[in-house]
Amino acid sequence: MNDVKGQWLKLHQAANMLGVSEVTLRRKIKKGLLPYEFRQGKYYVPLSPALSSLSLQNHDSIMKSSEVLEESHDVELLKKIILAQKQEILELKKITSEVEELRRQIADQVTLIQILESSTNL
Repeated sequence: MNDVKGQWLKLHQAANMLGVSEVTLRRKIKKGLLPYEFRQGKYYVPLSPALSSLSLQNHDSIMKSSEVLEESHDVELLKKIILAQKQEILELKKITSEVEELRRQIADQVTLIQILESSTNL
């Protein structure tokens, strides 16, 4: 019942210390990743390097989750930028089409002016 240091924590104490749920620690116990004792209907885990190791694993897991969230945020930001660029491209195509129509109208008017000028010079 005593480990090297002789200190045992109730499962909820260890969970609080590690910043994980009791369910997570029960899963670790069930998988054989965490030593424990079952006394008077309660789980106890030793305050030991194994528990510290879980703490580090939890920290790594949190860091990876944080990185995934950052990447997810970056992806969403990139999607918004791409959508905005697509909208700008559509607007530019519309403006280009309008400019070409105006050029055709100007060319027609130039032709009409030339016809009128040549007919008045006769």
